Amino acid sequence: MTRSIATAVVPGPDAARATRPPAAEAKRNDTRAPAPQPRNALAFFLLAAPILIAVAGCAPRTPPPTLDRATRADLDGPWDFLQAAIAAAQREHEMATLAEWSPEPGVRVYEMLTITDERVVLRAETTAPLDAPSSRFEPGDLSLAVRVGLWGDHEREEAIIRTITARLEALRRNPPRR
Repeated sequence: MTRSIATAVVPGPDAARATRPPAAEAKRNDTRAPAPQPRNALAFFLLAAPILIAVAGCAPRTPPPTLDRATRADLDGPWDFLQAAIAAAQREHEMATLAEWSPEPGVRVYEMLTITDERVVLRAETTAPLDAPSSRFEPGDLSLAVRVGLWGDHEREEAIIRTITARLEALRRNPPRR
């Protein structure tokens, strides 16, 4: 019986050097991005900060105009025809509705935008009872308040009211079929 003794070859320090490329060659073959340097971070911040501030500055929208100094008018027309009259004013004065809400029964508020990017707020109120279906189509007391822009434009506000009044009168003379 013969015994064999296995011998292991352990590479020495010279063998490790032979299998690894030199340091300069390793740097050329490295595809990883270099670690950011402090001055790169500062440059990134100085470039990114104005962009982030500009984007954040665009986010808040301007508040709608208040109705404290709005042009007001008292009209006589059916409450249910008001939407059609406002739509006619929107077509004639080139406005689009941004929001419409009713804070309480008998009150409608419209926030609109003109093609020249001016906000228009219109508030309509009625004192007529809205619970009976027949009374909604009968002429009643309507109160309008219109404000164009932040500072107001009395001539344009009057023109919007005239358009709404004319459309309400036309609808009262020729009511749509129910």
